[in-house]
Amino acid sequence: MAVSGGRVRRSGSRWRRFRRLVLETYGPVCCFGTACKFGKLAIDLGLPVNHPAGFTVHHLDPLSLGGSLLDLERARPAHRRCNSSQGNRPMALSAWTSHDWPTS
Repeated sequence: MAVSGGRVRRSGSRWRRFRRLVLETYGPVCCFGTACKFGKLAIDLGLPVNHPAGFTVHHLDPLSLGGSLLDLERARPAHRRCNSSQGNRPMALSAWTSHDWPTS
């Protein structure tokens, strides 16, 4: 994890491996469920990372509030727009049901 000017940089091989691990673990499904800004859960992995519907990693514990950049148990896949709209508000896992996540 690289820190520059007090900010965590999300780049480099460790970050790319972590992004892949999040996708392998949880699948390309937006963690915002019924609150998904696109009205669908599937994330199109062919879109660029800066596209509003592109894949990004959502940290359940915001990094600005002390969350860990590479904590797989506290990270989930999300659309960029869904993730950005959450801001730095923490998100509780207990609000999600097993219906929201693929089991394999």
